[in-house]
Amino acid sequence: MGKRYFSGIIKGIFSFFNKLRLFLINIAFWGLILAAAVFIFKGDMAPDINKNTVLKIHLNGHITEQFSGGYRAEIESIVSGQGEILLRDIKEIIDFASSDERITSIFLDLSGFKGGGLAKLQEIGKSLEKFKNSGKKIICYAEVLDNSSYYLASSADKIVLDPFGELRLRGFSTYRNYFKKGLDKYSIKMNVFKAGNFKSAVDPYLLESMSDYDRRAVSAFYDRVMSLYAEEIASNRNISSKKLLDYIINYDFYLKNSGGDSAETALISGLVDITGDYETAYSMIDEVDEVDWSDYLKTAVKGRRLSEDRIAVVTASGIIMDGDFEPGKIGSETFKRIFESVYDDESIKAVVFRIDSGGGSASASEKIRRAVVRLKEKGKPVVVSMSSAAASGGYWISADSDSIISYPSTITGSIGVFAVLPDFSEFLEKYPGITVDGYSSLDSPESYRPDKTLDEREKEVIQLGVDNTYRRFINIVAGGRNLSPEEVEKLAGGRIWSGIDAADNRLIDKTGYFDDAVKEAASLAGINDFSLVFIDPVEDWKTAAARELSAFINMIKTSQLFSVFSFLPYRAGMNNSFYSYLELLESGKMYTWTDVEPFTVF
Repeated sequence: MGKRYFSGIIKGIFSFFNKLRLFLINIAFWGLILAAAVFIFKGDMAPDINKNTVLKIHLNGHITEQFSGGYRAEIESIVSGQGEILLRDIKEIIDFASSDERITSIFLDLSGFKGGGLAKLQEIGKSLEKFKNSGKKIICYAEVLDNSSYYLASSADKIVLDPFGELRLRGFSTYRNYFKKGLDKYSIKMNVFKAGNFKSAVDPYLLESMSDYDRRAVSAFYDRVMSLYAEEIASNRNISSKKLLDYIINYDFYLKNSGGDSAETALISGLVDITGDYETAYSMIDEVDEVDWSDYLKTAVKGRRLSEDRIAVVTASGIIMDGDFEPGKIGSETFKRIFESVYDDESIKAVVFRIDSGGGSASASEKIRRAVVRLKEKGKPVVVSMSSAAASGGYWISADSDSIISYPSTITGSIGVFAVLPDFSEFLEKYPGITVDGYSSLDSPESYRPDKTLDEREKEVIQLGVDNTYRRFINIVAGGRNLSPEEVEKLAGGRIWSGIDAADNRLIDKTGYFDDAVKEAASLAGINDFSLVFIDPVEDWKTAAARELSAFINMIKTSQLFSVFSFLPYRAGMNNSFYSYLELLESGKMYTWTDVEPFTVF
């Protein structure tokens, strides 16, 4: 009797919690259905905005020129609550708010900010400066401030740092792993072919530390950009750049004098204005109403000027590759079609080619360059606006434009070519005990295979190809920039340049911002009244659906619920299994092989 009674209690408890579980699931399910219905029917309706409204900008994620992660990254952003933020969106809302009399201040929350490259931060900083110059104020709050977030924070009228927060700045630096010792240990050889002493991407396979050429180029670039960074922040904060640099170099000394309290250290040093929590920061806002930036974006979009004459903004972000690709990669066929559509559209009078790329395939870069030349021949000016980087292949596709404008901190140049082909023949023979032998009908070098030693004649063929591509690169730059090949040769060799130095060396026309490139394009096209149209590669349905789901979750303010997954012990396994399933939806992905093209890589 006692056992049956005890068993009944246990069953009752389980029954109760099972019913409670189903009840909560039903609430969540129907709540999501209702919210989805509201989302669908509401569509892109701009919110009602009253006078005396604060624009809340919460930058949770990193700034990018173009959504680039695909569906996996979008799902990760849903789980983490952080993702990619389009630079153009942030710029548009701040610029629009500058002239919107209803918006009287910005509350900038940088607690979840992950950076995005100094050039992109400079673009946002200029928009924030424009907002302040319109007579409006900016209050910034952060839990932790690093180099990226502090650059944006410095534009605010007041910076509020959490009492348990930290302001830690560091000098700009770059480090990489060098694999030569490890490769030698396991008898793995790398066949390296390059043109240009400064082309350092191959150094890790050849050296155990940074080359003198690489150190010379990198130190010049980072010292220039660090100085620029310090000067701009010092100007924003009305302090000396010397004081800021001293804080960075001697942070341990400043921290010791404050008893290890980083927030207090920043306050005493005059780098922040107040220490306090989120509520303290938000209480400094006098406005009676608020609007979130993602909602306000709809207002800005509806407020865009429309004109019969248009300037197309074509954004190329990521590695340059042969073929068709989604946003985040620069596919030669994708961009060829984009430029063809611009070529045929009589309403488009000019193009701003926005580039954020460190390079890629030479053959793909050449196809894109030819599409740019064809547009010019049609009489449609092309102005390149360089973002954080437009180097190597990114510079190749820029060279023949009518004008090149970059930020002072843009990484540009790197005019050089390289190819790397691994040789695992000795490793296979020494460790797994696998040897390779065969027969060729003619006494000619076989195609490259990583399990065989590369024929010496084939090595010569590849090096000749690399040298030929390099010469073509030199001549393209010379023709596009109105320089002699000898002048270009002195600036090439794979060396990177800051935007400032690139302008001094005539690799670009001038330093400036996105708006400067738009004005230049309008001037070259001879138009005054125009509207902008942004043209991007088309996303596949999985990525688009994941992004819509992310926007839906953000709208109903439930994204924090998904953070619980980070505490589940089976999360990693679940994700791997889930992603493996998603890969099956991608036609051919698991069965496609790509032939090696050794001398088409920058």
